[in-house]
Amino acid sequence: GVEPIFDWLQRAKTMASLPIITCFVVGIATVRPDAFSAKFGFAAGVIVYIGGQFLDEPHFLHVFFVCFLLALAAMLVATYAQPLRRCFCQSRAVDFVESASAAVDTSGWPMVWPIIGVVFFLVALLTVSLQVGSQALFVVFAVVWCLCMATLMALPTGHPLRTATDAMGAKVTATVSEKEATLEGIRLDFGSEDTAVVAKATDKEVALDADAAHEEGGGGGALREEAPPLCPSAMPVAAGRAGLAQPPTC
Repeated sequence: GVEPIFDWLQRAKTMASLPIITCFVVGIATVRPDAFSAKFGFAAGVIVYIGGQFLDEPHFLHVFFVCFLLALAAMLVATYAQPLRRCFCQSRAVDFVESASAAVDTSGWPMVWPIIGVVFFLVALLTVSLQVGSQALFVVFAVVWCLCMATLMALPTGHPLRTATDAMGAKVTATVSEKEATLEGIRLDFGSEDTAVVAKATDKEVALDADAAHEEGGGGGALREEAPPLCPSAMPVAAGRAGLAQPPTC
């Protein structure tokens, strides 16, 4: 009949929930058991509970509690019994250390409390409409629920103040980078102008030296023509202001 079917479903759900609850409780309470201990306790809990189903006298909930304790003991043995771990090629269990990570933004959502208030209001409205048996209240609940769901889907997921701050920071960074690029271009332009000025001054000095040598030696205009032209960028001062590591030769 129906009762044996429900009894079998309860036993099947209990058999599946027993190892899960065991691993959950141990994972919250301690940090030493590893994945091998959880698997060992999971298997031990399922096997022991299946064996307990062949007992007729105790209730299945009493069997559940006893199997829960045995699963805890199995996880304890799998954690600290080194010979057992070596049989399964497992190293010594060490404490789990949680590493901090900022991959996910965990800042609070400003719409949490309004949403909680709306949920409480909807639950209260639904309860009253079902207790009174009013179809009009139930229709009002359905309409309000649809409006709240549409509003919830339309709400922004990020923090408004944080989003505005991030956008402002990105804008400031872009502005600073643009100004730095502009200053670098101005510096290069001034460096080129300084190089040209130094080159012109050097040409004038060479010309004056050539005129002085011509006047002292009594030579003609051939001295200025025979003097080899100097490369302006070969001057150390000009090359240094131009940012060259070594002055090029003509």
